[in-house]
Amino acid sequence: MRSNVLTHPGRLFLLVLLTAATVLASVEQVVAHAGNTSPSVIHACVNRTNGNTRIVGLTGVCTSAEDPIHWGIVGPQGPQGPAGPAGIVASFDNLAGLACTLNGTVGTVAILYATNGDATLRCVVAQSQPPSPPAAGIAGTYDVSPVIHFECVFGLAQFTVTGFVFTPSTSGSTLTVTPIGLQDRDMTGVINGNHFSVQVSSEFTGPFGNVNDSYTLDGEFQPDGTWTGTFQAFFSGGGAELFGCTGQAYPNLVGTHQ
Repeated sequence: MRSNVLTHPGRLFLLVLLTAATVLASVEQVVAHAGNTSPSVIHACVNRTNGNTRIVGLTGVCTSAEDPIHWGIVGPQGPQGPAGPAGIVASFDNLAGLACTLNGTVGTVAILYATNGDATLRCVVAQSQPPSPPAAGIAGTYDVSPVIHFECVFGLAQFTVTGFVFTPSTSGSTLTVTPIGLQDRDMTGVINGNHFSVQVSSEFTGPFGNVNDSYTLDGEFQPDGTWTGTFQAFFSGGGAELFGCTGQAYPNLVGTHQ
């Protein structure tokens, strides 16, 4: 019987082949990552012929027809930016006078305070080329036409306003308007050119609890000393909604100085 036994030269040749295969595999692995084996980067291979790119992962290899490429998953942190400017609103009152936009027209913010502490922000837009204000000033009593009359619950709740008393501030920028026919409901607001806007919010006791009431008057002085505007009354709570006493608007009013 014959046995196939490798001679010493045969064993040496086989050892050389195994060693070469191991070296080639190692070279191929190194080529796959181009010396970069970091797990924090993305490893890929780019085909030299068609440019196709494939992700191979940390243990992947590229073929002899591909070039290795890698890029960072997260880029380096950039330098810290400069500190921003300090805020300009140190208090609520600082909102007054800031720029605002109403229907595409730039105006300024006005703050209207009610007697109960409620505050309303209003964007007041200056008129383009407004008519001159009345030469005699705006202070005084104005009869209103038509007379303002509100009534609901079959007359149990009603008021009638026959005029308004205008009292501008010394600076002429703010205004107090007292409705004749509504007790303790002085409205306050601002004057901007020929336009004025005042309001007041309060409450009274109704048959089903406290009723919140508020009133506004917006208008514009005319060259002849009159003013035109809209008066509005609003009610809520205390059963006002149940009886249809939520308020009413009175447009196209004309105020005539006495």
